[in-house]
Amino acid sequence: MPSGVDMWAVKQFLKELTERGAKIVIDSKSFTLDDIVEVHPYLIKPNEEEISEYLGRDISDPSEAIEVAKELNRRGVENVMISLGKNGALLATFSAVSAESNVFTATPPSINVISTIGAGDSSIGGFLAAVSEGRSPEDALRLAVSYGTAACLTEGTNPPKAEDIKNVYSRVTVKKF
Repeated sequence: MPSGVDMWAVKQFLKELTERGAKIVIDSKSFTLDDIVEVHPYLIKPNEEEISEYLGRDISDPSEAIEVAKELNRRGVENVMISLGKNGALLATFSAVSAESNVFTATPPSINVISTIGAGDSSIGGFLAAVSEGRSPEDALRLAVSYGTAACLTEGTNPPKAEDIKNVYSRVTVKKF
């Protein structure tokens, strides 16, 4: 959050955008969990540390992370993608058809990490690229993990390379829970 900007004003702005049809993505430590639920974003992408901070307790077990993600779906967050570092990510996506969450996990191949800077942002980019192409939630998660993993193969803030994304994508495994 920029200094001097009131959280109430930010939430009102985001809610207005949502009411006008915008799909809001939140990847910020500036919001509390209640703030996030109030805004009803299309996607949030906390990592293990951030989701633990939101809840005020350690979330290190994948089954706990799944339950938290499903609860956030029930509270109005359409897609909850929790990055799990070298263990990949999980996605809980709300299905209006069944009024339930569908949960997927994606595991990347083992790599020699050069830098993790920008990996989370790259994951969000991969997810949104897949969604904009009409891909399934499973494939959106696969592409998100591919982008994030490929970003770890570059130095500093350099974006992931297309050939790395393609190579990683072919080796990411996705499971439905």
